Order: sequence, then structure tokens, then C-alpha cells
Amino acid sequence: MRRGDVESRLLILVTLGLVAFGLVMVYSATSARAVDGGNGRPMEYLLRQALFAGLGLVALLLAARTPYAFWRRIAPSFLVVSLVLLAGVLR
Repeated sequence: MRRGDVESRLLILVTLGLVAFGLVMVYSATSARAVDGGNGRPMEYLLRQALFAGLGLVALLLAARTPYAFWRRIAPSFLVVSLVLLAGVLR
């Protein structure tokens, strides 16, 4: 196994671990509040967070399979869009 393969797998493993930890934290922070607030659905926030985490992991896999030259070519455009979005938050 090449060194790059080990580093990539380790990075993915750490990312999955952080996502799992985040899901546990969301559940522990919101389950009691959801029950006390009359919602009665303590898993609602967890499921919503898990949905977005799953979408993010799919985006990660798609981005990882995209050639590096593509990301290098569109990076300036992404930078401009990011700055415009950041400026929009200030309003």
C-alpha cells in the first residue's frame, strides 16, 4: 500500500469519526429539549443532522473523484463566490 493511500484512508476515517461524534453531541444536546418543549420527537434534530452529514459525505466522495486540474481551474471563481457570500452575511 502506498503512503498516499494510507493518508487518504486515515483522513476519511478521522472525518467519519468527527461526523459520528457530532451526531452524538447533537442528540445529547437536543433530545431532552425536544421532549420538554412539547415536540415529543427527540430524534428529529439527530435525523436532520444525519441527513445533512450524509449529503456532505456524498459530496466528499464526488469531490475526491474529480480531477485536481478541475478544482485548480475553478478555485478563483469559488473564492469570489465565497467572499460575496461572506459579505452578504454582514448585511
